[in-house]
Amino acid sequence: LNLLQNYPVVLQKISEQKQISSYLDKKTKTIDDEITKNHNLIKLLQEKRQSEINRAVTKGLDDTVPTKDSGIEWIGEIPEEWNSIKLKFLIADGNSITPGPFGSELKTSDYVDKGSKIYNQKDILDSSVDMDLFVSKEKFDKLSSFHVKSGDILLTSRGSIGKSKIIPEKYLPGIIHPCLIRVRIDEYQIKNSYVNLIINESTMFKENIRFNSNGTVIEVIYGKTLKEIIVPVPSLPEQTQIISYLDKKTAKIDSLISKIQLQISKLQEFRESLISSAVTGKIKVAQA
Repeated sequence: LNLLQNYPVVLQKISEQKQISSYLDKKTKTIDDEITKNHNLIKLLQEKRQSEINRAVTKGLDDTVPTKDSGIEWIGEIPEEWNSIKLKFLIADGNSITPGPFGSELKTSDYVDKGSKIYNQKDILDSSVDMDLFVSKEKFDKLSSFHVKSGDILLTSRGSIGKSKIIPEKYLPGIIHPCLIRVRIDEYQIKNSYVNLIINESTMFKENIRFNSNGTVIEVIYGKTLKEIIVPVPSLPEQTQIISYLDKKTAKIDSLISKIQLQISKLQEFRESLISSAVTGKIKVAQA
C-alpha cells in the first residue's frame, strides 16, 4: 500500500485531462468494437467447424445418397449403407474398454522416480500440470490388464472428461492412470482414428454420454456408460475419406482462427500502448 501511495503520477491540467479522456473514449471504443467483431467471427468459424464435423460423421460427404432413420434422436438420418452400432460391439474383445486401476491396485505409495510410465491426463491434454508418474517393473507386471499398446485410445474419464488420444507406434511401455479409460478398437470394423475423431470433435459423443448418464451433470465417465455409446459406422474406405476431408477442412478453419486471434492480440496491445502514450504525453491529443 505504501509503495502504491508513493507511486509517481503524471498529472495534467483538468482541461487537458478531459481532452485526453474524451480522445481515449472514442479511440478505445473503435478498437473495442473491432475486437468484438473479431471475437464474433471466431465464434462463427468455430460453429462452422463443429457443423462440418457433425455433418461428416453423421451424414457422410455425399449429400445425394439415400438415407434412413438412425433411430437415435441426436443423430437423425444417416446414409442407408451405414450402421448404428454400440461401441461395445466395435472393440477388439470383451474386455477392451478398461477403466484404470481402482483403490488398492494403484496407490500413490506405488509411484517411483523411474520405471514404467503411468499414462495420465497430462498425456491426453498436452498439459504440464500433472507431473510424470512411474511404477516399478514389478508393479507394471502385476497390473498387466492395464497395459497400453500402440493403437489404444486413452480417454479422460474425470476432470476434463471426454478427451482422447491414440497411443502412437513408438511409445513408452506403461499402464493407465485411474482417471483414464483404455479403448481397443476392432479395426476390421472401424478405424481408431475415426473413433478418436468422434470422441474429440463431435457433439454426438457428448450427447451420447449425457443420455446414458440420465441427463445428469457429467463429472465421471464410467466404462459401462462408454460401452453403450452409439456410433454411426460407414465403410472403412469412407471412414478414411471423412478423416482426410475433415483434416483439411478443420486445418483451414483453425488457421483462420489463429490469424484472427493474432489480430485481436495486436489490437489489445495497440489499445494499451495508445492509453499509455496519451496519459504520459507521448502523443499529442487533438482537442475534440
